[in-house]
Amino acid sequence: MMNMSGFVANWLSMPRLLWVLFWTLMAVSVLIDFSQRPQLLAQPPTWARLGLFLLFAISSPVVCKSSMEEDQRRKALLITGAQSLMVLAMIALQPTGLSFALLHMVAFQLGFILSPGRAVAWIAAQVGVAL
Repeated sequence: MMNMSGFVANWLSMPRLLWVLFWTLMAVSVLIDFSQRPQLLAQPPTWARLGLFLLFAISSPVVCKSSMEEDQRRKALLITGAQSLMVLAMIALQPTGLSFALLHMVAFQLGFILSPGRAVAWIAAQVGVAL
């Protein structure tokens, strides 16, 4: 049976192509949203949401790498906290399915950084704020 750190190591060793594919699919969903509702591009909250989306995407690999190293967990936790705030801001600006999908990604990352009890408490708090 593979332990948690072995799982993370295997997950991180996946080809970078898969990571690029994941974020490409996320970006395509944003483009589809804009093609269906082009009026969104004229609204300032849309541009703020896009900026937050890009910051989230850029910070994700840092969290994954930092959560593997014991002395870097604090850094991973701080970045994950910032990501959580980014997503909550995106939801406040313009709630979309993409924003809620990113909340799931934060929850996934927390499983590698915090104890199960603390991770569940964080997730419950973030869902409470999002609703």
